[in-house]
Amino acid sequence: MRLIRSLFRITFEAMRWKIAQRLELRWWKRYLSKQNRPEYLDWKKSYWTEFLTRLKVPKVEGKVLDAGCGPAGIFMILNDAEVTAIDPLLDQYRTEIDLPDQSFRDQITFKSLGIEEYHMIEHYDFIFCLNAINHVNDLDKAYYNLGESLKPGGTMVMSIDCHNFKLFKSLFKLLPLDILHPHQLDLSEYQSHLKDIGITIERSVLIKKGFIFNYYALVGRRI
Repeated sequence: MRLIRSLFRITFEAMRWKIAQRLELRWWKRYLSKQNRPEYLDWKKSYWTEFLTRLKVPKVEGKVLDAGCGPAGIFMILNDAEVTAIDPLLDQYRTEIDLPDQSFRDQITFKSLGIEEYHMIEHYDFIFCLNAINHVNDLDKAYYNLGESLKPGGTMVMSIDCHNFKLFKSLFKLLPLDILHPHQLDLSEYQSHLKDIGITIERSVLIKKGFIFNYYALVGRRI
């Protein structure tokens, strides 16, 4: 019986992740269809610049990983760094979402991979995982890969929607009320995962306050 329950849970989680990925792509296509593309890209670059200033992140240089980058990630403004950007939907973003400003793409290495598939031992000076960790298929593997890929002394910046109430967290785990995000955790759980992979959290910054979720950014350093 325990084996059956375990197999059911694994199957359910895999199906939930696949559905979430399809809906994520659909969300981006629908959202960007309503935007003036050049204006959107200019706004997004300004947003990322203000984001780094608000978090007091030191100058981003050296080798950088934008993990779960999406179609318009922080990679767009990291001009002084050697950037790798990964996302399991990158191929679909390239073929199905036409963003007019492609100038930044020549200096960035793009890989159509999930975080749990990408593992570079002590490779990066900075890792950004912004609004992405709760989208992954295998949460523990994704955290492990992020920790192993960051150099000792390197900086980790992670942003996530964090549950404010245990009741809603339990409901969202059980029911597909937030289908785009297969993982539903609170702030202390995200912090704990980072500590488990050797990240000392230096700052937890509230970016946006909400009722069910607060949007936080965590800044840490690998021991």
